[in-house]
Amino acid sequence: MRVIVVGAGYAGVIAANRLRRRSDARVTVINPRPDFVQRIRLHQHIADTGAATVPLADMLRPGIDVHVGTVDKIGDGALRVEGGSELEFDRLVYTVGAGVAAPAGTFGVGTWEAAVAAREALRALASGGRVTVAGAGLT
Repeated sequence: MRVIVVGAGYAGVIAANRLRRRSDARVTVINPRPDFVQRIRLHQHIADTGAATVPLADMLRPGIDVHVGTVDKIGDGALRVEGGSELEFDRLVYTVGAGVAAPAGTFGVGTWEAAVAAREALRALASGGRVTVAGAGLT
């Protein structure tokens, strides 16, 4: 059985690892980057106090293939990755998660890209500059 897991966040990694336990499952993970992003550590990336990524190879069971890319079309038994390559599957697990919408002029911290932008903005801030944090989570 050919299984494709689209997305390698918490749900995608757990699903891929559990599916790989089956001896008849060939599992491929498709993700836009080769790293697992630890969302709960994005605040550390922004503040430059720690890493928020781990190589996917360190998170996935042996035998799971990783395809770095973004899916742009899903059809009946096949999908196309941006750039044109096509992959066939018997089962598809779609775990791309939810996006975070931040108001204009602010930074949401729910995605890697937003955390990178916030980190750069903090680095560019003048000494003594002010930052307002809204929310009471880890960030």
